[in-house]
Amino acid sequence: MRSLRLLVPQPDGGGEDRGTTTDTLPAPATFPVSVDRAATFPAGVEPADAFPARVEPPATFPAGVEPADAFPARVEPPATLPADAFPVPAEPVDVASPARPADGGTLPVITSPDVVVGGDDAVAGPEERLRRAVVHLPDLARRVRPVRPARSWRSAARAYRTALVVLDAVTAAAAAAVVLRGATDPWVGLLAALLAAAAVPAAVWAHGGYAPDRTATGPAEDKAVLRAGTVVALAAVALSHLTALDAPPALPLLAPVAAVAVMVLGRLVLRAQVRRARRHGRLLRPTLVAGDAAAVGGVLAALREDRGLGLDPVGLCTTGPVDTHAAAGVPVLGSLPDLPQLVAEAGAEVLLVHDAALPAAELRRLTWLMEGSGVELMLAPNLLEVAAGRVTVQAAGGATLLRVRTGATRRQVRTKAAVDRLAGAAALLLAGPVLLVCAAAVRLTSPGPALYRQTRVGVDGAPFTMLKLRTMSVDADRRLAELAAADEGNGVLFKIRRDPRVTPLGRVLRRYSLDELPQLINVVRGEMSLVGPRPPLPHESEKYDTTERRRLKVRPGLTGLWQVSGRSDLSWPDTVRLDLRYVDNWSPAGDLGILGRTVGAVLGGRGAY
Repeated sequence: MRSLRLLVPQPDGGGEDRGTTTDTLPAPATFPVSVDRAATFPAGVEPADAFPARVEPPATFPAGVEPADAFPARVEPPATLPADAFPVPAEPVDVASPARPADGGTLPVITSPDVVVGGDDAVAGPEERLRRAVVHLPDLARRVRPVRPARSWRSAARAYRTALVVLDAVTAAAAAAVVLRGATDPWVGLLAALLAAAAVPAAVWAHGGYAPDRTATGPAEDKAVLRAGTVVALAAVALSHLTALDAPPALPLLAPVAAVAVMVLGRLVLRAQVRRARRHGRLLRPTLVAGDAAAVGGVLAALREDRGLGLDPVGLCTTGPVDTHAAAGVPVLGSLPDLPQLVAEAGAEVLLVHDAALPAAELRRLTWLMEGSGVELMLAPNLLEVAAGRVTVQAAGGATLLRVRTGATRRQVRTKAAVDRLAGAAALLLAGPVLLVCAAAVRLTSPGPALYRQTRVGVDGAPFTMLKLRTMSVDADRRLAELAAADEGNGVLFKIRRDPRVTPLGRVLRRYSLDELPQLINVVRGEMSLVGPRPPLPHESEKYDTTERRRLKVRPGLTGLWQVSGRSDLSWPDTVRLDLRYVDNWSPAGDLGILGRTVGAVLGGRGAY
């Protein structure tokens, strides 16, 4: 006996269960099979001739009508589906690691847009599998991120360190060959060159000059070379006296000094090439930035400002939502508890953590997790505009203290003033002929004096008379009010790109900053410095708040960070920020760097109008 379940089709395409009926069926062989008789044909007639193929007459069309026009193609209207035809699941699906739902099944794993495999879907029909794939595609699109191109800094860093070793070895061998060029036995000179080629790189390595964390960092590399060079120079002088070397007495000392200079210069060239490549988006290190939502914006701004550092933010790990403008397109990958997992998923080579984001115990455990991963851990202290030279690290039991220098000493201020006056006097003598020619040209091309005198505010708010070559008409100050509506400055400084008061010669003088040359006289007088903030006008300084008044703690400068960073193109907050950075962090080395950048800023002419 068999039970047959009858399913009756309904008009809506569904089915209705009519119940179960029980019928008594005969044995399976009781249904007769119909057997047709074999067909017979007359003698000599083949089966194909018995049923000839029907030949249709060729179709005819009216004159001028093409066959394609006689039967136009049928155009089907586009199909429309309701919005809920393919509902999107409320819970997102993690395609990387399938979870187990409540009923014990396995969520589908998407391998391609039209294939769903895994779990209970292995037995699903083609239509059902396609429907499920379409349902999960929006979720997949939200989760899948574009793959970034592979970074090449690790291999480039190894090549960089190899180049340093070769540079040091060749330079040391050349210095030894120069010292021993008068040796009677050539083998002695060759042996000395080989020993120097091995000893100098070994000394640099012993002082950390080839350490991976110091690669292309700048001062740390140079300090290692200077310390190693000092040791090698003292050893060379001692050996020359012990062996009674037949060479000028100063040569054993001068040769190592020259070798150290060449080694430092070579590092400067290599670092310049690295920084140039990084500014063009190469040799970058993918970096995951972690911290409080309010703090990561400042960290990202610092990384964007100094692209030469080579840290490329690929993701954020924060405690909350981040301002879109501050994030600047860097995606938020997760929260702080997921930090170790996110480092691996983002492919980061550097983990940069703001020190206020994690408690000390959590930060300590994070260092354990990063151990052996090849990921460099960096901390961003909660300091604003503090140069590394102002900070020293000191241990106190189990804690680490940062000592921050809070200002220049009186001796440093006096030394800077004396150097400024001497260097200003020398520069005035060198630039004197150019200054006289420019002054004569001003007198000949427009009526009025060659020099323009204006009251400015100096150190501690003291007024002084600043000198410039006149680049405007003599009635420029009287016409200022009528041009107020055309101001293109930053809200505090009055600037117009095509100022009608500027003379044709004045535009050339401003373009190359030649109108600033008379301020060397102010430097010699002690009213200004070679490097410092821009001297403000009295009505400008009257509007200063407490932060902006900090700019008046040092002497104003002939050039400065503001001048070499864009001048009039900068906003007022950026101008104040750069000036305060200089006031808080100035140093002799920093002044030399700004003077060197001034040459490029003058030739480039950016912001000079």
